[in-house]
Amino acid sequence: MTENSTIGGGHDRPADRQRKSIPRRTLVKSAAWSIPVIATAVAVPAASASTPCAPGTVRIDSNAQSTTVTIPACATNVSFVVAGGGGGASLSGQNGGSGALLTGTLTGVAGQALTLVVGDAGGGGDNFRSPGTRGVGPGGRGYGDGGTGGVNTAVATWSRGGSGGGGSAILRGATPLVVAGGGGGAGSAGANRENCYGAHADGSAGSSYVAVTLGGVTQVTSNFGGGGAGRAGNGGAAGTGDAGPGRAGGNASGSTGGNGGQGVVVTSHAKSAGSGGGGGGYGGGGSGGLAAAFLAAYPNSDSVAGGGGGGGGSAAPAGTVGALANNQGTTDGVSLVPARNGFIEISWR
Repeated sequence: MTENSTIGGGHDRPADRQRKSIPRRTLVKSAAWSIPVIATAVAVPAASASTPCAPGTVRIDSNAQSTTVTIPACATNVSFVVAGGGGGASLSGQNGGSGALLTGTLTGVAGQALTLVVGDAGGGGDNFRSPGTRGVGPGGRGYGDGGTGGVNTAVATWSRGGSGGGGSAILRGATPLVVAGGGGGAGSAGANRENCYGAHADGSAGSSYVAVTLGGVTQVTSNFGGGGAGRAGNGGAAGTGDAGPGRAGGNASGSTGGNGGQGVVVTSHAKSAGSGGGGGGYGGGGSGGLAAAFLAAYPNSDSVAGGGGGGGGSAAPAGTVGALANNQGTTDGVSLVPARNGFIEISWR
């Protein structure tokens, strides 16, 4: 039996560059990433350890469907690097969350067929200047799709949240061996807003408060709630808010990952806002809630905001090293840098 520790959550880059970016921490020791352990059965092949085996590497950077790779029976060492898709940004100045980046080894897979599912990037809140013509890019596909950000195409400004990235996974049959969660999409916000960021896939929830500047004084609304992170195969909680809740992430089940919660949108104000979609993975992240705490007193204050989506959950063998893929969408409120896809690299010798 081999234990798998579950961890609460492309631009094509060489794998060595990804590895160099990994902080010196292990997932099973990190408080933010550590959650209960699951166990999976391992079939040990009868191949002799002395049999010469030509080394090999397969890397998949994006795929609409799953890809199957058969590990040679002579392989005595099988390693992996798996990254979930990044979460999309919103043009109101909020960044998406990064997908998880997991590095480790697999045992008992020599001679077996493995299925690789790569998580795509979540779309961004594309263009707030063109109402009715451009909207939010969809959630990234993967082992658990990212939730699409909340959008109101009839409103000109600040109304489009980012979408969550898809989860990436290595499966044996219907059993996930490694899952890297996708990052959460960013929430959108009116002028004078901040901290509606999508969550990284490291067990974090989406950002949960908003600052409002009125009469030169910065105030903080009630904690309106980013979406919760997916954990241990269970979907993250919906974000809360005085203008409406987000949506919970979906549970993972066998070969089907948990989808991120779909973003929601405020439609009762000229400066409407959409919340970020959750990331997909081993339990989808919840989408953010909606805040409109100052609408009644200050109807022209732009005081509407959507919370960021929660990151997708992850799972991996004990001893796996985890970090962030740094593939989230970013924005300065004027231009948007798209999030990047996840990837899977598997090597043997």
